[in-house]
Amino acid sequence: MIVTLTFAILYGVLEYYWIITDRDVPFRYGHTPIFIGFQLYHIAVMMPILFLVGFAPFIDDLIGVSQIIEKWYTAALGFATTVFAVMLEDSVWFLARVLNPLSMDPLGGQWIQATDWTARWNSIPFPGGVIPTWYCLIAVFAGVMWICVFRHEAIRSDAR
Repeated sequence: MIVTLTFAILYGVLEYYWIITDRDVPFRYGHTPIFIGFQLYHIAVMMPILFLVGFAPFIDDLIGVSQIIEKWYTAALGFATTVFAVMLEDSVWFLARVLNPLSMDPLGGQWIQATDWTARWNSIPFPGGVIPTWYCLIAVFAGVMWICVFRHEAIRSDAR
């Protein structure tokens, strides 16, 4: 889980500073999204890597001889961590824009705005920007899943 979240942070920084178009602007502003707001590199590069990193520690559990219920808990942990990593990567991109903006970024120094692609569905306004509603949904979903999985593990280890 820590490896996945660390990767998401590093990828967010990489995406803001190095994934750029030939026009030297951040990649997101250079192309039209291809699927519900995701760019081609999100779907073809970032998501497969996040799933590989997120599920790599659990592959032996998923294909091993453990009970089916354990496989479900393992899959839930991997999925919750991966979707949280997507949200974390996105927020790190905007944090980089706030803390150390690129000189060619027209929104440099600003947090997520209501006009940013990540806030397109709905957002919660606050002074200086917005928080996309999907951030809240993902955080709650991942938190509930982590609590369920780790609570299950604690109960299971107490039973031994």
